[in-house]
Amino acid sequence: MRPSRLEITAFGPFAGTETVDFADLAASGLFLLHGDTGAGKTSVLDALCFALYGVVPGSRERARQLRSDHAAPRAMTSVTLDFVVSGVRHRIWRQPRQEVARQRGSGTTVHQPKVLLFREAGGDYELLTNRLDECGRHVHDLLGMTVDQFCQVVLLPQGEFARFLRAEAKERQDLLERLFAAERYRGIETLLALRRSESAVALGELTTRVDRLLHQCAGEARLADVPDDADEKWAAARALALRAAADQAAAAAHEAAGVESAAREAADSAAALAGAQQRRRTA
Repeated sequence: MRPSRLEITAFGPFAGTETVDFADLAASGLFLLHGDTGAGKTSVLDALCFALYGVVPGSRERARQLRSDHAAPRAMTSVTLDFVVSGVRHRIWRQPRQEVARQRGSGTTVHQPKVLLFREAGGDYELLTNRLDECGRHVHDLLGMTVDQFCQVVLLPQGEFARFLRAEAKERQDLLERLFAAERYRGIETLLALRRSESAVALGELTTRVDRLLHQCAGEARLADVPDDADEKWAAARALALRAAADQAAAAAHEAAGVESAAREAADSAAALAGAQQRRRTA
C-alpha cells in the first residue's frame, strides 16, 4: 500500500482542513515529518490509520476522542485518504462518531461513524461500499493486515516497538510471514519435507532389499550369518568367490560328463560283445 494524498478536517490539533501530498513528498525518495512537540506529526499518522481502519494506534484508540477541540462548532471531523494497492488507486472517506452543534437552534447532534470506499475505474471512482463492516473486510483484503499488525509494523507507535520484540515467537512469526508474503517459502518448505519423507521411504525399501540380498549371499556362501561389517565390497567378494567356485564346479561336471560318456560307451561295447558271445553259444 502506498498513500498518495491525505486530507484532514477538524481532526486532532487541526482545526481546519489540512492536506498532505505523500506522492509529492515521496517523489525524491525518503521524506521526514518533523516539527515541534504538539505540532501534529503523530496526528497525521493517526489520521492515516483512522482512514483505513476507523481507529488510531496507541492510547488515542477511541474515534470519539479524535475531534479537534479547536474546530468550529458546526465543522464535521473527517479524513480522506487516497492510496494505491497493486497499481490500483483507492479512496476512502471516513467520519468518526462526533457531537456537533446543530445547524439550527441550540444544542448538539451526535453523528454516527460513516465511511465511503472508492476504487478507480476508467478514470473515475466507483463506490465499493458505504458499510463499516464491509469496508473493514475490503481494507483487510487489500493490505493483508489487521489494524494491530498495521500498527505494529507500519506505524509502530512510540513505546510499542519493545512490545513487538517481547511478543511470543508464534505471534511475531505470523505477523512477519503475512507482511513479507512468506507463503511461497512455506510452500517450498512443505515440498521439501514431502520429498524428504518420500526419500526416507525409498531408502527404507532399498535398505530392506540390500539386507535381503546380503542374507541370500551369506546363504549361498554357506555362512551362518551376515558379518556386522558386511557391505557391497563384501558382497562383491562373496559373489566373485561363488562365481569362481561355480566355474570350478562346472569344469568338474564337464569332466565327469566326459568320463560318464566314455564309461557308457565301454558298457555298450561290453554288452554288445556279451550278446554276440551268447548268440555264438546258442548257435
